[in-house]
Amino acid sequence: MVNESLLIFGAVGAAVAHHKATLISAPLETLEQTETVAGLSVGGGMEFAFNDVVKARIEYLYDHYFNPRLFAQRRSPVFLTLFPNFRSEFGMHSVRAGITIDLN
Repeated sequence: MVNESLLIFGAVGAAVAHHKATLISAPLETLEQTETVAGLSVGGGMEFAFNDVVKARIEYLYDHYFNPRLFAQRRSPVFLTLFPNFRSEFGMHSVRAGITIDLN
């Protein structure tokens, strides 16, 4: 806590995402896959208390997902020819902001 009204924080935790991916190499091949993957989330932010009831918050998070198997089981010879170095790895950056009101 920087002062009584301002809180600066860091965050680390688990991330889970369900995604759908489509790869189109028209006119030869179109692949589509859905998958649930796990990863790591890191970030930080700050929260400011205007008074005892109202607070504003902003935070940044980066989620990195480990070893998604996008199209691993469906890679045909055409796919491997068109994308010989294909790698499936992804992350996501997000910024969140909000206002909280204590109803007690």
